[in-house]
Order: sequence, then structure tokens, then C-alpha cells
Amino acid sequence: MEVIGMKCKQVKRLLVEFYEGECGEQVQADVKGHLGSCPDCSREFEEVKSVFDALRLTKSGRTSEAVGVELLAGIRTKIGEKRRRWATRLVPAFGFAVALLLAFSFFGREPSMKKEWGNKWAFASDIDYVAYLAESVSDSIAVLPIIIEDILTEDQMEELAALSLEEPLFSLGGYKLFSDEEITDWISKRTESLR
Repeated sequence: MEVIGMKCKQVKRLLVEFYEGECGEQVQADVKGHLGSCPDCSREFEEVKSVFDALRLTKSGRTSEAVGVELLAGIRTKIGEKRRRWATRLVPAFGFAVALLLAFSFFGREPSMKKEWGNKWAFASDIDYVAYLAESVSDSIAVLPIIIEDILTEDQMEELAALSLEEPLFSLGGYKLFSDEEITDWISKRTESLR
């Protein structure tokens, strides 16, 4: 937001200097004009004034050192709370971004490796990769069944399921859906047997 020549961001940086009267006359006039026409910056300036007024009262009242320590502790607590709020917002977003990156990197692989499963090495490396995805993402996103169902044809799904399980591995056409742990264990065993 820009009001009367100065942007809010610039004005907010100058509020303390403006209150103390430490800026030049032109800057003082620009900030004063901006505060007169911007309600957000005016509110923030009122908060700055109230903080400085409270500090002046504590200075003149000969307060003990404990008040200063409490004030400093309160400020540190507020700063810590703001940092924690940002961290808690970023963790799920970061996890989702990593999951997307892994999924796109998997689907961006050479198409011939997805179609031709005759080469046991290609099959084992893809299973290793799917197992890696399952272990790293299974807590937050059940991505393994989706990835495998998208890559494998129905014939390949049946062939994969027939290797050692009595029932097919994924819910394709009414089959039983196994838990993430069962899937990860099964894929790890299959990978070892194919090596």
C-alpha cells in the first residue's frame, strides 16, 4: 500500500525514529502525512507510542531490575511464539512439497522402463525406488498403492501379487488393500529375492 509518497513498509521501519524525532524534517513530514492517511500504519504507530510511554513510566518510577528482566523475558517469549508458529506452518507444506517432488521425479523417468518389465534389474530398481518412496512418505500420504497402480498394468499387478502373497497386493478391481507396513515388508522381501 502506498499513501502520500511513502510505502507502508518504509514508514513502519521509520516509526521509532519518527517517534523519537530522529529523522530529518522532510522524512518527518512524509511519515506524518502517511500516518494521517493510512489507518494500518497509524495503529502501528499508536502501539509504538504505548510501548515507549510504558518504558518511560517504568524508568521514572525507579523500578527494580526484576521488572526489566520480566519485560525482556516476555519479549523473548513472544518472539519464540512467532517463530514456532511459522515452523508449524512450514512443516506440512515442506512435507507435501517433498512428496510432490518425489512423485514427479518417479513419473519423469524413462517411459520404456515403465512398460518393459522383462529386465529383472529394471524391475528390482523400480521396486527399490517404490520401497524408498513408501518408507519416506507413508506416514503422511498413502502414495505407494497409487504409484504402483498408475505404473503397472492389470496383468503386471496380478503377476506381482502372485509372486508370494495369497491375495493380490492392492485394491484393484475389489482386491484387498494391505497396510503400509505390510506393503513395505513385502516389497523389501521381493527386492531381496530379485537380486
